Amino acid sequence: MTDINFYKLTRSSFEKLVPRLLEKILNEGSSVAFLFKEKERLKYFDEFLWVYSAESFLPHSTDNDFNNKLQPLLLALDEKNLNNPDVFITIEGFYPECLNKYKKIIDIFDGKNKETFNDALVRVENIKNKGYKVNCWKQENTGWEITEFK
Repeated sequence: MTDINFYKLTRSSFEKLVPRLLEKILNEGSSVAFLFKEKERLKYFDEFLWVYSAESFLPHSTDNDFNNKLQPLLLALDEKNLNNPDVFITIEGFYPECLNKYKKIIDIFDGKNKETFNDALVRVENIKNKGYKVNCWKQENTGWEITEFK
C-alpha cells in the first residue's frame, strides 16, 4: 500500500525542507514527480533547485523539457508524461489522480496558514475515507514528530 505522509511546516520554509528531502529520496534511488498547481511556483522551484546551495544542486527537469522522462526528479503541472516516479511530492495541495500509482506520497503544507491547513485536512480526510493510513508529521523544536492531524 502507498505510504502517505503529510508534513505540517511550522518552523521553517519550503526552501529549507524541500532540497534536503529531495536529496534524501534521490540518494535512496527513487524517482520523484514534484507537482505544482501554479506555473509561477514551478518556475521558481526550477530555478531554486539549481542554486539553493553553493556546494550542491539538484539535477532535474520540467515537464516541458526534452527527454524529461530520463530525469529522476521531474517538476510538473500535471500527471501526464511523468518520469515513472516512485514518489509524488506536492507543496500546493496537488491531489494525485491515483494514489496506488506511487510508493510514497508527500504533501507538505504551511501549518501557520489557516486556509492551507484546512485544505490539507480535507485532503487527509479524503484519503482516509478511501481506506489509506495517513502519517501526519509536525515540525517541533527537536525535529519532526508524528502526530494527530490537528
